[in-house]
Amino acid sequence: IRCGDLRRGVNLATELNNKQLKRECADILESKKQHVEAAILYENSGQYEKAASLYIKLKNWIKVGSLLPNINAPKIHLQYAKAKETEGSYREAVAAYSSAREQDSVVRLLLHNLNAPEEAVAIVRANKSVEGAKMIAKFFQRLNDYESAIQFL
Repeated sequence: IRCGDLRRGVNLATELNNKQLKRECADILESKKQHVEAAILYENSGQYEKAASLYIKLKNWIKVGSLLPNINAPKIHLQYAKAKETEGSYREAVAAYSSAREQDSVVRLLLHNLNAPEEAVAIVRANKSVEGAKMIAKFFQRLNDYESAIQFL
């Protein structure tokens, strides 16, 4: 890999069952801006957060989504949620925002995009979010349901 024969180096690293070697090769590839190959080797070495970060740079949301169950970093879940929201996949965005602990964003999507006020109310009651309560109150005010709106003001 250091000598410039990236394809041969990646193939050798992939064939060998050595996670440390794969991780080191991925580091080298990343420094050479070979993000696709680096992401694959990071994934093969169990470095899921690093792999997901590179897949995010590559905007490969399918691969990011497949790695999410192995990732605890809220930052990655948040980036994935924003991407899914942008493309209109609101249920996936809600799940990712929830994993990122962004409950106000979950409430916003449930109210404005998924028309699921019952779920939003349950989340706000469980988390006692002031901002979420304001969103629910405004939602009910727009429906002229002032009795429900008052509960959240």
